[in-house]
Amino acid sequence: MFNIDAEPNKISRAATLGGIDLYLGWVSDHSQYGYDAKYKEPIKGTVIARQCDYCGHHEIGITTDADEYVTLKPGMKIVVHE
Repeated sequence: MFNIDAEPNKISRAATLGGIDLYLGWVSDHSQYGYDAKYKEPIKGTVIARQCDYCGHHEIGITTDADEYVTLKPGMKIVVHE
């Protein structure tokens, strides 16, 4: 979209729009607080699309039977049963 080379754990200047500098970062969280630590068992639920609560971008995730929302992220492994 911005035609920049992204690298893990690095912030890159993407563009200037309307006098505002935009920066993009590539971050992964597989630490004790991230995805791997939180979900030891498979996640079961329904795939939904929604807007992010923080910035309004559109995202796809899973709503569990306990009404917990889990964002799907690149690299996640999923199994679909229909």
